[in-house]
Amino acid sequence: MLRVADPPESLLLGRRALDSIPDVVQLVQDWRLLDGSAKWVLCCRITVESANEALVPRSSDWFIVVDQAYPEGEIAFYPAKDGGIQVTFHHQLDNDLGEADLPWRCGKICLDTGARALGRTHYDPEPLEASERLKWNVLRAKEWLLSASRNALVLPGEPFELPHFRTQGSTQFAFNESPASMAEWCPPAGTYGFAELVNFSKKLTLVRSFTTFKGEVVRHVSWGKAICEASVTSIAGWLLASKLPVIKPWQAPRTWHELQAALQDQGIDLMEITRQLAHRFRDGKPHLLLIGFPIPSTFDGPDYCLHWQALELPLLSYGSRFRKGFRKSELGYWMRDTLEVLRPEKPLNWVSSHNWASQELASRGQLPEVVTKKHALLIGAGALGSCLAECLVRSGLGRLTVVDHDFLIGGNLVRHTLSMSAVGYNKALALAYKLNGSTPHASVEAIRGSFPEDMSEAKLKEFDVVIDCTGNDRVLKEIGCLPWKDSALLFSVSVGIGCKRLYVMSAATGDFSYQFYEEAITQWLDRDVAEYGSDLPWEGVGCWHPVFPARSDDVWLFASCACKILEQKIMGSPSSAELYVFSQVYRDSGFVGVELVDHVTRSDRIRSME
Repeated sequence: MLRVADPPESLLLGRRALDSIPDVVQLVQDWRLLDGSAKWVLCCRITVESANEALVPRSSDWFIVVDQAYPEGEIAFYPAKDGGIQVTFHHQLDNDLGEADLPWRCGKICLDTGARALGRTHYDPEPLEASERLKWNVLRAKEWLLSASRNALVLPGEPFELPHFRTQGSTQFAFNESPASMAEWCPPAGTYGFAELVNFSKKLTLVRSFTTFKGEVVRHVSWGKAICEASVTSIAGWLLASKLPVIKPWQAPRTWHELQAALQDQGIDLMEITRQLAHRFRDGKPHLLLIGFPIPSTFDGPDYCLHWQALELPLLSYGSRFRKGFRKSELGYWMRDTLEVLRPEKPLNWVSSHNWASQELASRGQLPEVVTKKHALLIGAGALGSCLAECLVRSGLGRLTVVDHDFLIGGNLVRHTLSMSAVGYNKALALAYKLNGSTPHASVEAIRGSFPEDMSEAKLKEFDVVIDCTGNDRVLKEIGCLPWKDSALLFSVSVGIGCKRLYVMSAATGDFSYQFYEEAITQWLDRDVAEYGSDLPWEGVGCWHPVFPARSDDVWLFASCACKILEQKIMGSPSSAELYVFSQVYRDSGFVGVELVDHVTRSDRIRSME
């Protein structure tokens, strides 16, 4: 797998720099090329003043795997199978033996700075010069080993990190746990039982509910509309541990025996629990065992929430999967399972498991909670409405109702968020279906009809926020006259011809004035016509069918602007009606951004007339 070859000069520079730290590193084997890849490998011996030589020898051998593009690219440190560290520490991948034809173990250590994950070298203090980068990483590996020997790889206040559960395949399991849901488990109604699962796709499974072994409901998991309405497709087992089952220092169990031992330390008999659950899994299909345990948010902090780590059980004995020597009974099945299926040395098949609680997903970016808790009505599921709805739902808006009587046609695909599979379907229904499948906590309903004719007065009073995206004068006139909830906020969002301007009106219930809107916007609509002209594009043959001109990127641009205005107004609870006009700005160098070109309030206009 490793062959002698002439390394590029940059790698030679990096290796020569190690000569300046002979007390830290010694060369064991010069650069070799890893067959079938653009990776170069250097074998070194790193020496440290170890505080625990049983775990971290004073001198240990390491294989340094480097990209051909050095000093760019990745640098990875792996313990040697012969002379390397053998246990797994924090900030290290599972240090198993790995592939037989490679001389190093799997346990790559983490030497990255916190900024490395952002992918911007400018944020990262690691040097990028060929003569410095390899040396910098070797010195960082030395510090890692020193900290490992002193049990100091994690510090108080450092974010908690699970051990590396080695998974196979790309299937993911998702659960929904938060600090609030901890109360439903403490004290637990039971320590093991069955869970209902939804196989949302071939690659994604979610948990819907937990019951005890006797069928008593422990917890219904809160999800959005798509998951709640999906059919339960499989049953899993679950057990609740008091702490993370781990092999010290920080290795996830690799075999059935290691998992049994880790749980036995907590007084949990894994084999007995599996025996009691097994009768539900004798159908020749794969089933999961969900192992739950509390975790903190920081290493020295209190328990924060539950984590569920999914494990795929081996196929248990049943019917045709049976052989002579065992009786076809639950006792006979279990005897074979014990002797052959669940052998102590059986490798565990962990499944990639993730907490999809709304606050966990929101860490990547979400609207403020005061916005996400609102129930919004979207009138018009056209191009602008679909883009704005996508922005809002993906940013955490939990409840949205979409009303539209129209159907998606081929021409809409130029700028609509829906795809060809929705052509011929009602826009509101298709958009709601798409949005419900876009995030696990979305609850989007559709009204297939006209506004406001197909909505009752009781329905109108459900909404905290009303957003009109039709750009239709008739609808605007209706909005100001309807019996909305007293605290509702009303918005009109539209774009001008050619989508070079955005118009957003906001008002509280009772102050939404079509007359004000018309007076404030007329001059801008006149400019739209003057700048674009009256020759609208058309599609099809025969009679002239004018269509509204707007490019997809322009629609998305203004949908984003509108989202920010909605957030601002909901956070500030506006009273007087206001009109915002945004315009794309072009200068000699081309497009430079979006600018607020007009802001008119109804109260100011009334005062100016007095």
